[in-house]
Amino acid sequence: MVKKSLILMSMTSLLIVNQAYAAIDALDTVNTRTFSLQQDYFTLEDDFNIWTNPALVSKYKNRGYIELGNYIAGESSAANNGSTSKMLGVLYGTGGSSTVGLFLGRPYNGNVEIVESVGAGALPDYEDPINRFDLFWATGNVGFRINYNSYVTESKVSGTTTKSEIAARDLNFSFGMTGGMDMAVTVGLPLFSGKSTTVASTDDIKTNSAFNVAFSLRSTDNNANNHFNYGLLAIFDKNGAKAKDVTGGVTTTATVKEDTISLSAIGGYNIRPNAENLVIASARVVVAQDKGATSPATSNTATRLEIPAAISYENSGIGNFILRGSASKSLLSYRSNKSKVGTTTTTTSESDSKGDEVTVGLGVGYKLKDVLRFDFAVNQDLFFTGADFLSGISNTLASKVSMIYTFDK
Repeated sequence: MVKKSLILMSMTSLLIVNQAYAAIDALDTVNTRTFSLQQDYFTLEDDFNIWTNPALVSKYKNRGYIELGNYIAGESSAANNGSTSKMLGVLYGTGGSSTVGLFLGRPYNGNVEIVESVGAGALPDYEDPINRFDLFWATGNVGFRINYNSYVTESKVSGTTTKSEIAARDLNFSFGMTGGMDMAVTVGLPLFSGKSTTVASTDDIKTNSAFNVAFSLRSTDNNANNHFNYGLLAIFDKNGAKAKDVTGGVTTTATVKEDTISLSAIGGYNIRPNAENLVIASARVVVAQDKGATSPATSNTATRLEIPAAISYENSGIGNFILRGSASKSLLSYRSNKSKVGTTTTTTSESDSKGDEVTVGLGVGYKLKDVLRFDFAVNQDLFFTGADFLSGISNTLASKVSMIYTFDK
């Protein structure tokens, strides 16, 4: 999924260097199985595909979920160890054709994030919005999801007029359909506002017409042991913010915007020689362009071409155990950047046919009579620490742990 930053410029008598970047809600959501296999909605059949296409809750009804662990795949220990997730959820078939679902505590991976600034009049400490809930409803071959996140904080200095406040809210809607071609749309509405008041100045910052849309198509042939999954993903993200500083009766304003368009073509071939073994080979081509601008006249256009690939293996025929392994690598990476400051334009480009280093995933599951399943994903840092492997630089062996209980068996 594509993430990007909007950097607000320094303003008169105030340093506001907040960073807001947007991501499409749920597209980065992975569970322990998909984390280990390094596959997703377009290349793997899994119950966590409901986050991209809510119509699929009808297929995976009457299940309860508990998940603990680090959320971001491939990040360092420092990035993950302090940010564990705790998610609870249930999908319930009402007895007719409808299925409803409620999830609490899903890690926030969406559309508003602020990095605290340093300087006079800085906004108060900011944390990611808290994911308040995800609600699902599906009937027949259609489904809906509503997601809400929020964070509000306020601070005052006793006996003075100095105060600051922040409010961040993120509302997301998803609609999906299943059939010959599965279709899904997610729309996000991120909102952020911050205000800092002192005796000398008043400063405001808020989002400006920010929204994002993701559209996906997926075709599968799940009746065959060997089948080809393919799909298309289009993302449009409009993000912007504006700030105003009033000091001594003088008003200074700044605006920033960044628009992203991303198109991806994805394919994955599933090979299942028998009921216990699954092999998936997948690749995708991603083309994206980011256009940003700040005031005064400063603009930047970045274009990217990426071709990542992955191969995964799962064996569920070793008693009650399930073993999983995967390897992924970027086959090609090309980036060009054009920036303009005033009348000066600078253009750069970079191409890497070797791509990134190989990323390894490893996991294990344990099932009890197809009713209860435990899954563990090995901390990916174990594969990145090199000579430090035996010294245990990663302080957790499993980066994700989950339990799924199927209560209609």
